[in-house]
Amino acid sequence: MRLLELEFENFKSFKGHVTVPLGPGFTCITGPNGSGKSNITDAILFILGSRSTKLLRARKLKQLIYGFQEGTKKKTGPKACKVSMVFDNSDRFLAIEKDQVTFTKGIRLRGENTTTYYQLDGIKSSASEFEALFSRAGLYATGYNIIQQGDVIQTSLMSGTERRRKIEDVAGITAYDNRLRSTRSARNSVEADLTLLNDRAKEAKRTLKQLEREKEDAEKLEAVLEKIKENDNIKKSFDLRLENEIEDFKIRSIREAVKATPAIFQENLEFHDWSTAMLYLESNREEALKCWGTNK
Repeated sequence: MRLLELEFENFKSFKGHVTVPLGPGFTCITGPNGSGKSNITDAILFILGSRSTKLLRARKLKQLIYGFQEGTKKKTGPKACKVSMVFDNSDRFLAIEKDQVTFTKGIRLRGENTTTYYQLDGIKSSASEFEALFSRAGLYATGYNIIQQGDVIQTSLMSGTERRRKIEDVAGITAYDNRLRSTRSARNSVEADLTLLNDRAKEAKRTLKQLEREKEDAEKLEAVLEKIKENDNIKKSFDLRLENEIEDFKIRSIREAVKATPAIFQENLEFHDWSTAMLYLESNREEALKCWGTNK
């Protein structure tokens, strides 16, 4: 893996679009003070994911935009900036199946605030994806891929413990430990979630058993109600049959009474409404009895 070029657009002292090619072999960038040499280092740290604007020699992210001045009423000028790093990945040192990979990071002004965006080969990406790819390749913003002014002197003045930490950082041990802690934390979180899910599963089983008992009771109640309904239908059928039999009995009784009456009454007793016939017989009871007595 090799850094092929850096591309700037309105980043710090680089106005407009500027490309800095980095050829094979040793590359040295020279220039007078204030020409922007250190801004190249700041751009690399910016893409690698430095979370401290102090390392980028700025108080706020918006100060990375070319020409930005805090507190001015100037409305013109760039409202965004971005930096791109182009890598030769023919050896697949980066975990991407491409011979050339471009990482782009930029910021945009949104009123008084800023938004940060990431692109991988022009496709929307994220800080976590950048960090994962760079860490696998051994690139860290807080590591020692970049040695800034004063770092050598500071290293020589460190205690043995501090120097050991720095060596562990360079060797990637610190990053490994950080990933290990993160993994353990994630595992603990998953275990806590599993415990919670098990408790909820037990509660759900208890609720299911209660619902099954309620279902059985409901089925029994439904069977009882169906039996009651069936019995009601049988009772109604019996009552109707009994009523019909009583009515038939009344009809037979009246017919017998009609047969026992003289012919003079039979003409008047040919009623279709047997209730009316009964009333007629009752109103002419004495005369009918005389006739029946005579017939006897």
